[in-house]
Amino acid sequence: DFEAKQREQEVAKFSSIAPLPDPFDDDYEEKLKARDLQIAQKAQFDAQQAVFANQQQFEAQQKQQQKQIDMQAKVQTYAARTKELGIGQDEIQAAGNTVAQYGLSDDLVMHILGDSDGPLITKHLAENPQEGFELASMSPYAVGSFLDGIKAKAVALKPKTTNAPPPAQKLKAGVNAKDTQYKNISGAKFE
Repeated sequence: DFEAKQREQEVAKFSSIAPLPDPFDDDYEEKLKARDLQIAQKAQFDAQQAVFANQQQFEAQQKQQQKQIDMQAKVQTYAARTKELGIGQDEIQAAGNTVAQYGLSDDLVMHILGDSDGPLITKHLAENPQEGFELASMSPYAVGSFLDGIKAKAVALKPKTTNAPPPAQKLKAGVNAKDTQYKNISGAKFE
């Protein structure tokens, strides 16, 4: 704020240059030198302003590029999580298009993209438009707790995993008479 105010004062200072003095004045040379000095200072100030503007523009471009890089990284991890959760690409694309119509804020979208269960949240919001519109119209302070509830419901959509072994491919049916547990019974006599 201080720098901005100081810059405004300098702009006001250099905004008007003294008019060309009357050549018949007694101090014509001094007024002319003062005017030339004022013109030189204004030119120097304008050059500094141009450099400052270029620097600000460069920093803005750097921030925009970094934001795009962060967005691409989040989208890639989101796509990887989608694949891990077994959600089809077409299904998540359709869900994303549906959720985009709700008008969620950019910060909220970035949060959902970065969440470990982001694809499930997107899928849940697509299936429950009432919650999506309610989320879009909430204040930023209330979104956190509401989003936690949505996340809890969305996690229920996660496919169940089990540590049970896969079923056998070939099953043997029946008992072979030669492979019974009493192998030496053929010569036995029962009385």
